[in-house]
Amino acid sequence: PPRHYQNPLYSSKVFLGGVPWDITEKCLINAFKPFGTIRIEWPGKGSSSSPPKGYLYIIFESEASVTALLSQCTHDYNSSGGSWYYRISSRRMRSKEVQVIPWVLADSNYVRCPSQRLDPQKTVFVGALHGMLNAEGLAHIFNDLFGGVVYAGIDT
Repeated sequence: PPRHYQNPLYSSKVFLGGVPWDITEKCLINAFKPFGTIRIEWPGKGSSSSPPKGYLYIIFESEASVTALLSQCTHDYNSSGGSWYYRISSRRMRSKEVQVIPWVLADSNYVRCPSQRLDPQKTVFVGALHGMLNAEGLAHIFNDLFGGVVYAGIDT
């Protein structure tokens, strides 16, 4: 469900969607340089000779950089909760709008049953999550599929 926050604190990790297929690390570093130093995570990069196409994560050194980035994004209020877009360029695509999805820190943990202990034998890791998914949503999905979910956490 869409949520509205007053003065949210963001993770320094941001999901970028709709990234040009020919984007390079150098192009990304230059595009986001005004907001600070970034590190780039290409999901699945280690298992393939080329980075996955279309999405990635950038990690800033501080939450303030994320807030600065969002202040320079266009904001579409028509979608659920609103979506942010920022223009970047690659060799073949000039000024492509990519979706910027920050994680709100308050949404990174969800406890369904606080009195129950976590069992490491029944713990799973799910990676490369879409930025619009929060811990509560993840818990509901897994509970609907498998039942018995007591906690969900997203490593932001």
